[in-house]
Amino acid sequence: MGSESHKLQTTTTGRPANPGGGIDDYFTGDRKVYKKHYVLRYAMEHVSIQLDTAIARQIEKDMKEFNYSTKTEFIRDSIRDKLKVLSEQREKNKAWQALYAARGIFKGQGKAKTDEEFRKLREEAGQEFIEMLEKRFNQK
Repeated sequence: MGSESHKLQTTTTGRPANPGGGIDDYFTGDRKVYKKHYVLRYAMEHVSIQLDTAIARQIEKDMKEFNYSTKTEFIRDSIRDKLKVLSEQREKNKAWQALYAARGIFKGQGKAKTDEEFRKLREEAGQEFIEMLEKRFNQK
């Protein structure tokens, strides 16, 4: 039936195969059927929050619209989404900081030192571009 956590274990003694190990029992006829599942204990921390009534009502409305079964599920998903956005923002900030640091390294190392030199370089680049276009489109 798939993974071990979904296998059914039966016993006629009425005792679970693993007492206290997360076993749900079902009564079927004259014998018990135990479904074994694993519970992660202490994997979650309890956090209590208070919300404005308007926010709580909006959560209930959105829960129904987007098929969340509980407020807890909705809030956990919202927190995961926010943490993902913050992580992406953190990475963007690191990239911008690296870019600014690199820009500082190369500052003042360009070819043009004055506005006049920059204007001449721009004219030369424009002339080269025009020549390239003339060669490309005048060929037959």
